[in-house]
Amino acid sequence: NTETETTTTTPSTRRTQSAVLWKRIMMLWTITGVHALALSASTGLSLMFPESPLTQQMVSQFYTSEAMSLLFGNPIALWMMRFTMALIVAASIGYLTVASSSHNNLAIKIAAAVGKTLVFVQMLQMYMEGYVKPAGLAVGTSDLVLALAIIVDIKNTRHVNTEGGNATLYKVAATHAALIGVPSLVITVVPSLSPQLYDMAMTMFFGADNLRYVHGSFDRAVLSGAFGMVVFFYTLGYYLISLRPANNNAMKVAGVVGKTFAFALAIPMYLNGIVTVIAVAIGVSDIILGVFYFLDWSATPIPNKSIKTQ
Repeated sequence: NTETETTTTTPSTRRTQSAVLWKRIMMLWTITGVHALALSASTGLSLMFPESPLTQQMVSQFYTSEAMSLLFGNPIALWMMRFTMALIVAASIGYLTVASSSHNNLAIKIAAAVGKTLVFVQMLQMYMEGYVKPAGLAVGTSDLVLALAIIVDIKNTRHVNTEGGNATLYKVAATHAALIGVPSLVITVVPSLSPQLYDMAMTMFFGADNLRYVHGSFDRAVLSGAFGMVVFFYTLGYYLISLRPANNNAMKVAGVVGKTFAFALAIPMYLNGIVTVIAVAIGVSDIILGVFYFLDWSATPIPNKSIKTQ
């Protein structure tokens, strides 16, 4: 006869397992938030002083001399890089919100997994084109590693169906972002599909006098990152919020900060002749949506923990 041992999982054991898992997830999102915040904030701040030797030294660790000359000699690329870094700072604040709370937050988790994968793809492409050094590719690879870890976390996350939140608001937000981000991503990544459409879109945002700054492959890579990939991250996040608006406060926090940054940067970009009044109007619509996000976030009840315990 063969004796079979059975293991009974008690409530105490499940609580212990849940606590261990939650600590691991807090660590993952702390690392994710600090990783994104450190890279984006340091890069964004340094690009505010492009002539500084410290900036030149820092950027030279990740980009080749050709890319540096294209970046610092191109006001459009320089300002759009600052814009991208600001939106990544906003996303990193959302990541840290996940680390400091027990919310479900599947919206920002899925958006982060997709966004970090796109960052890796872009950095790999720029590396192959000779714009990025191995250190820059290593940064992109770290994003891919974090994306894989986030996917594992997503598998360990379930929704607690909490009532509340404004689903319609985030459907509008997703549509607003998609109308800007998706077409821009397509025409900047594959401008040969329609050169006329590319020039028309660039003229709409930057003006006819700035067209000479947006036709190089490096310029398009910067624009696709700013216009397409980062905005696509927010588009996806807002759509996912609309599915369960009470369970995704971290993405709301990222949205509030991101919309504020977008508006704040639109003004000096306009005053410096980088963007047109159309871009400023989009910035104004961003801050209006940001106010509504804040009101919805402040009125949304905090859901319970969403970590599987069995």
